[in-house]
Amino acid sequence: LCGTRKPLVEAARAELAQRGAERVMGLAPLTGLCGWVVEEQAWERLSSLGEFGDEAAGAVEAVARGVPRPGHSVLGQGTFSAAQKAFEALATAYARRDDPESECLAYLEAGADLAAVHWLHDTSQEAVRD
Repeated sequence: LCGTRKPLVEAARAELAQRGAERVMGLAPLTGLCGWVVEEQAWERLSSLGEFGDEAAGAVEAVARGVPRPGHSVLGQGTFSAAQKAFEALATAYARRDDPESECLAYLEAGADLAAVHWLHDTSQEAVRD
């Protein structure tokens, strides 16, 4: 799909520039992020980055799996807060992976910069699960 998306992104950017846009921003969903984190057991490599401790790793695993941390009865705000910075770092890596189905990759290949991860922009069960 990247092969068909990249020309669309480039055409949209050219059209917007022609209309006087100085800055163009796009948003792309990171569908499958939690599944990727679980499959890769990405929380295990967080401690090697030096920025994140065991609490962040446990919180990332809990959020990715959609289950409360050991000793907690719910997957709640404390877990989401503890996971946020580490999950954003993993989301950035996920957005940059070489996946032909990735909207982010289409934007990157068309010359875009990855600006930010919008943490929990959608808190519906379906969005958090994906």
